Amino acid sequence: MEIRSLDGDEPATIAALLPGFRETMTLELPGDPPVTEALLARLFQRRHGTERIVLVVYDDDTPAGVLKLGLDLGDPAGPGHGSLWVFPGFRRRGAGRALAAAGLAALRERGRELLLA
Repeated sequence: MEIRSLDGDEPATIAALLPGFRETMTLELPGDPPVTEALLARLFQRRHGTERIVLVVYDDDTPAGVLKLGLDLGDPAGPGHGSLWVFPGFRRRGAGRALAAAGLAALRERGRELLLA
């Protein structure tokens, strides 16, 4: 598995992650409508006053999961906070652990020590 840093504002990022999110939500919330590109784009959009980190774990060329972190620019030593998803076909294979380790490394590069996901 390989970790890649992606830009959450790029349509290609949304297109790559959309199948995994659709599969996840169909499994977890089968009565809900399918995840749309617009909804996923909103989830990954930049927020005012924050830095955003989007890390994706790939199994060959297929996204296996994603970690999205926000860093409050007003609190330079504060935690990275966000969400971690491992897509159903890749669970219990180390993808979540790899994303958490990569997220913590990215935070430490920025002088932060705490990851809240």
